[in-house]
Amino acid sequence: NVGDVICAPSGGPTPDTPPPGVPVEPTPESSSSSDGISGGAIFLIIFFVGFAVYMGAGMAYRFKVKGETGVNMVPNVEFWKDLPNLMKDGALFIKNKVTGGGYSSV
Repeated sequence: NVGDVICAPSGGPTPDTPPPGVPVEPTPESSSSSDGISGGAIFLIIFFVGFAVYMGAGMAYRFKVKGETGVNMVPNVEFWKDLPNLMKDGALFIKNKVTGGGYSSV
């Protein structure tokens, strides 16, 4: 038959090799994805390490230089105390924009 692949001992096509011009489907072994760490994982590692350094250095500074102790050692402690309320306000703002709600007329 015309479409049969002939195995030639002199290095010709084999049954596993498609004829010229036929697209080859990538196999899991030959895919271009790497087994390394993903970009998202790198971002999260940098974020959390940076946050830990920020908190640690800020607390050390406030303890050694300013003599603060306890909760007051946390850098920008007022921001961190107010963060839940800020997140709630942001969520309500987005909800009102999506649903068309907002302030009522007086």
